Amino acid sequence: MRRLVHLLGNLAWWCGFPALWLLLNRSERTRLVLTDGEGKVLVVRGWLAPNSKWNLPGGGLHRGEDPLVGLLRETNEEVGIVLDPKTVRKLGTGNVTSSGLRLRLHFFAATLPGRSDTRLQWYEIADAGWVDPSTLSVATAHTDVLESLRFLA
Repeated sequence: MRRLVHLLGNLAWWCGFPALWLLLNRSERTRLVLTDGEGKVLVVRGWLAPNSKWNLPGGGLHRGEDPLVGLLRETNEEVGIVLDPKTVRKLGTGNVTSSGLRLRLHFFAATLPGRSDTRLQWYEIADAGWVDPSTLSVATAHTDVLESLRFLA
């Protein structure tokens, strides 16, 4: 069933790509490097994507929304984790090209004392996991994940 839904997500991505490009190109988005007490990073996979590479929690900012506020909202929506804004630090801002889209990304980091249970946003997030950052590569993760980890290093 999961495979069928992923295939339908790929079909929707490619059929809707022109509209997505108009909507998302040059948009401002957030990414969170969320680590647990063991140094593992929370990564997610979306349904609507041309591949099954890992990404980081985060998403698009609403018009005029502060990047930190948007990050906290997106993290709660996507994975059900509520963060204290005082525990989140900004790593930087950068421009990334991903899947033909040019995005302005605000990179943040936070550390949880232990691993937190996730509650996935079923219509957007297909899978989530805590992984060792050294296992992430161009073959397994999106460009912005690797860019976020570079900010952290």
